[in-house]
This record gives sequence, structure tokens and C-alpha cells, in this order.
Amino acid sequence: GAGMGSDIFESYCGAMIATIAIASTITLAAVENLGGSREMLMGLPLPLASVGLLCSIAGIMLVRQSSDKSPEKALRTGTLGASVLFIVVAYVLIAALGGSAAIWGAVVAGAVIGFGISPEALGGMLGGALVACVLLALTMANAGGAWDNAKKWVEKGKLGGKGSDVHKAAVVGDTVGDPFKDTSGPSMNILINVMAIVSLVIAPIL
Repeated sequence: GAGMGSDIFESYCGAMIATIAIASTITLAAVENLGGSREMLMGLPLPLASVGLLCSIAGIMLVRQSSDKSPEKALRTGTLGASVLFIVVAYVLIAALGGSAAIWGAVVAGAVIGFGISPEALGGMLGGALVACVLLALTMANAGGAWDNAKKWVEKGKLGGKGSDVHKAAVVGDTVGDPFKDTSGPSMNILINVMAIVSLVIAPIL
């Protein structure tokens, strides 16, 4: 139990760090499309995580208030209540910080597809997201490792060695490569988990 809890907490922290790393490296055009500023996008995971914790506490209180019902109904009430509350509060928070609705859309993508189209479409979206995220994660992991190894190779005296223009370029590549292979790539796992969890929560009422 303790080991599983620590793994979940590690994934939770890794997801926030990965999101901050991604926000620090995206292009200016992407920043403009998402609204706000780069600093806002980098800091957004922290208030969203805090709101998520508060909504989870509210969900626990809903479960306790539903203790006269069956355990299954009480847990479903708390889970749905916390999810709906988070969706609403997340929208208000993102809008207050000047973010685009596209950011909020990532939170409610599963619910929109499930309610707006059909459960089958939701399953198709999850399958497509799984394939896309796995390919993107592998690409990031390989690219990040390649940049890292390139810098080490140059530092062994290849292509001019340390101090050369090639080495300076390799250092820049390694700076980008580290978050690619250590945070951004693994964060795809978190994205898959979040989409799957939200979909499972709403599945019984589709």
C-alpha cells in the first residue's frame, strides 16, 4: 500500500514538473494560441493541483454525507461530485488567469466525446490518444537520449571537442534533451491515465 501510494505521488509530482518543462520550451506561437504568457502557463499546474486537492476533499465529504446509501452509490456520488466541481473551478481559474479555453478542453475532452457523441466514440478517442501518446513518448525519449549522447561524444574530442561551436550547439541540444527524455516523454503516461480515469468516472452514466 505504501509503495503504491509513493508511486502515485511520484507520478503526480512528475506530471506537474513535466507540464512546467513543456511550457518553458514551447514556441511563442503556441504560447499565443494558449493565451496568457509563458510564465502563466508554467505556473498553471500548481494552482490546478491545489484546486484538485480541494475538490478531492469535497468528494470525500460527499461520500460521508451519502453514507446511508450503498457503498457503490456513495463512492460514485463522491467521485462524480469531485469531478464536476473540478471541471467548473478549473474553467474559472484558467479564465481568470487569461488562459485559452483550449487548456480547459484537455480536462473535459473525455466527457465531451462521451456525452456529445457516444460511448463508442469515447473508446475510439482513448485508443487514438493511446497510440499517439506512445509514439510521441518514444520520439521524445529517443530524441532526448540522442542529444545527450551527442554532447558526450563531442566532449570526447570529436568534431572539435570542448569549447568549439559544435560543442556549444551540443550543450544547447542537451539542455532541451534532458526535459525531453526525463519529464516530457514520461508525462505522456500521465496524460493517458488522466483521460482514462475521467472516462471511467463518467462511463456508468453514459
